[in-house]
Amino acid sequence: MANSEASATSKLLLEYVYEHESALADQIFLTQPLGNGQLVDATWRQMMDQARRMTTHLEA
Repeated sequence: MANSEASATSKLLLEYVYEHESALADQIFLTQPLGNGQLVDATWRQMMDQARRMTTHLEA
């Protein structure tokens, strides 16, 4: 496959993340231990919201 063909059909990692956010929005993305046996589950929707908020903060 020529280099130009590969780049035309290749997706960025971020595109896969957006697809997962759309398809799996309310599924657990990760479980974070807080200590003392406490755990917090975060969904794809919540994590992407946090990522967007941090991006906006960093761009300001």
